[in-house]
Amino acid sequence: MTEMYYALDYPGVYLKTDFAESKVRIAVLQGNSADTGEAPLYAVWDSLWGLPDTVARPTKDMSGKEGLRVQSVLVIEEELWEGVTILSQPPGKNERRLHVYPMDDFYRRVLKHTAENDAMQNPALRYKPMPWQLVAPKNKVQEDNEDEGEDEELVGSGGVQGHGYNTRKVKGKGWQKQATTDEDMNTSSEDEDDQPLYVCVRRQGTSPYYLIAEDDNLFLVRYKHAGNWERMLKEGPKGDLESFTFDSSSRVELSSFPKGFSVRLIDCGMTSKKKPANAPVGTTDRDTLDDNTFHLLHPETNRLKHREYYYSYNRHGNSVQEAKMFPKWDDGIAKHNESVLDDFLNALQDLVLDAAGSWTDNRP
Repeated sequence: MTEMYYALDYPGVYLKTDFAESKVRIAVLQGNSADTGEAPLYAVWDSLWGLPDTVARPTKDMSGKEGLRVQSVLVIEEELWEGVTILSQPPGKNERRLHVYPMDDFYRRVLKHTAENDAMQNPALRYKPMPWQLVAPKNKVQEDNEDEGEDEELVGSGGVQGHGYNTRKVKGKGWQKQATTDEDMNTSSEDEDDQPLYVCVRRQGTSPYYLIAEDDNLFLVRYKHAGNWERMLKEGPKGDLESFTFDSSSRVELSSFPKGFSVRLIDCGMTSKKKPANAPVGTTDRDTLDDNTFHLLHPETNRLKHREYYYSYNRHGNSVQEAKMFPKWDDGIAKHNESVLDDFLNALQDLVLDAAGSWTDNRP
């Protein structure tokens, strides 16, 4: 039996062709953060709107296609670039809300944990909270401390508050950074070196992140309040630290995009999902690659000329317009990135070259 759907103007979301026969009102919203309850960025579709161009809009048979079916809506999780929120209101009943988001590393660790711990067979595990190690930092490195002649475990913070980091030891330097508190951050500091060196970026095709450069490594922290650049700049990085790793095969390439610069990290110890080259239109297959690109906003200069790009999603021929790849302009973020960019790139270049990797600057 066929299941015919229209593709909505949002990757991964489809609408059944007989949606008008349903008495349940449905609204599809671009999600922001199910965990924090932040408001969605915009509405993708509401059943009260109908779909006026159904005659011209192509249909697709989705029978047998794995995905989440909610009333007249089908969500293919693998095709989602960002999350969606689905609101439903059956006649005479309470409204319901469902969030669907691409998988992140925390839930991947949860799946691994549940695969290895069968609570159905071992009642002692049932209804127990997930172990703290799942939320603790994942990157642990052993380094010799020359000052004290012993090994010290280097641990990235799993809950960085404000701009604070947990204390850590670094080879030959004793204590690298002391943890700070929010109260400390509210007082004036005479030592700017206590602040982390970071730029605010958009990971290509996904969410906003902080890239943090320290003497010992480059770290990545996701910012969960997508679309709120002002808040991102005010709060600073906090959350799980993910660490890059550099060796002789690592490559870092710098280039420009319409309103800033891009940093591409290849074979640097962190994977991403990408559509295969020359993949047919509509494919949901993704390759896992150690290849990540981050776009950072920067003010216009004599060498960097800005041009406009669209801020909306579109699926003309199942393709995503340029705006999907780049961050929306924000003057404050651009000025912050400009103020720290030289120091950040110098620190990153040192990390790559010290590991015998390659560094290419293709900026104008």
